[in-house]
Amino acid sequence: PVRGLFEDWSYAGSWETEHVATCLPTTYDGYYASRTTYNNSTLRAITIFVSTSKEPTPEENRLGSDYKLFKVNSRGNGHIPRNIRLSLSMIDIVEPYTSIVSVNYIKMTDDIVPLRRRKERS
Repeated sequence: PVRGLFEDWSYAGSWETEHVATCLPTTYDGYYASRTTYNNSTLRAITIFVSTSKEPTPEENRLGSDYKLFKVNSRGNGHIPRNIRLSLSMIDIVEPYTSIVSVNYIKMTDDIVPLRRRKERS
């Protein structure tokens, strides 16, 4: 990571709160500074920076296509299909599952649980 860029900041943003400031954005008609007040759990992020190529702009014929996207040795393989496969693998490793416990103060008793049949949850 490059010091001070998103990869660096997002890693420590939740515990180095003295470096986090409220702001008053002016783009998109702006919004209130209160919407940029964060606590120790709102700025947690894992950032994976993937360099597509040694060159800043790889040759078009090295980008690949959607032909047999998940087959490593296909004629469509290239930078883009490889990075799609990498991104999907990272999502699978991190397992970003969500549990909904209530909606409008109504407790949910049935939720989607990964890798479990519905009858086992009810």
